[in-house]
Parts: sequence; structure tokens; C-alpha cells
Amino acid sequence: MKQSLVEGNILVIFEGLDEVPVHVDRSDLIKEINTLLERGIDYDVMHDKLTYSIYEQKEIHNTRDPTIGNRFIITSRIEGNYFEDIKFFIPRLTIKDMSNDALRLFCSSYMKCINEISVKTRRVGKESNIAQLYDEITQNKDIFHLAINPQLASGIAAVYNQYEG
Repeated sequence: MKQSLVEGNILVIFEGLDEVPVHVDRSDLIKEINTLLERGIDYDVMHDKLTYSIYEQKEIHNTRDPTIGNRFIITSRIEGNYFEDIKFFIPRLTIKDMSNDALRLFCSSYMKCINEISVKTRRVGKESNIAQLYDEITQNKDIFHLAINPQLASGIAAVYNQYEG
């Protein structure tokens, strides 16, 4: 993995900056992220460890050629707004709530996938009704309100599958 990181073949994910505990100094974390984006990674042969490069990058690692270099994904809820202190341009994307049709398609695809996996792994009990997950979600307005968020829909589907399985 060290070699891949130095060569720029790694996807680095900082997930949930807004979830960093209050007792942790977020400004130190943001400084470390900025340093990583600014300096890149080198391998110190003498000490057998990764270090920050002594060469400053004026932009995120290889942004001139998007097919080369380590990639970074940084996530935070909008309320956290921890991106203001990051010194580099990072595209900001917002995950929107799913429409009814999108939720129905997600549930249908999820249940089809579960059925296919069950057949392939020979863990076939009863085949799940493709529409059942969506039907049960929409019967409970509180669950439905949560399920329109794509990330929460995945969690709800996983719990549903464990309960049904």
C-alpha cells in the first residue's frame, strides 16, 4: 500500500468531518488535510515510513491530469461547513433526497440483488418479493422520510434484509 500511495494510486476518503468529536481540535485535522493536499507523500527509506514531500504542490496532486495521482473524497454534512478552511479547490457536491420513483427503483434493484446473491451462495430460503421493501418503507411515514436520503436508504435496506433473512 505504501508503494501505491507514493505512486499516486490511492483513493483517500475523509468521511464525516462533521462527526469528529468535539474534544478533537478540528483545526489540527484541517491543517493535516491541507498539508497532505499541498505536499503529497514520499517514502523515507532510512526510517521505513511515509512522510510529506519536501516539494510543495500549488494544487491538489495532479489536478492538471485527472487520470493521474491520488484521489481525495472529503465528506461533511452541509451544517458542518468544514470545507471553508481547506486551501484547495475541491468540487462540492450535495446529495439530494430521492424522488418516490428513485426510491422505488433503489428498493427494487436492492431486492433483486439480494435474491441473486442468495441464489449464487445457495442460501435460498424464500425469494423476497421485489416490491416488498418499498411497500413496507412507504407504509411508515417516519421511515419513508428517512429513506429518501440515499445513504439512509442503504442502511434501512440492510437492516430490513437482516430482519427478513
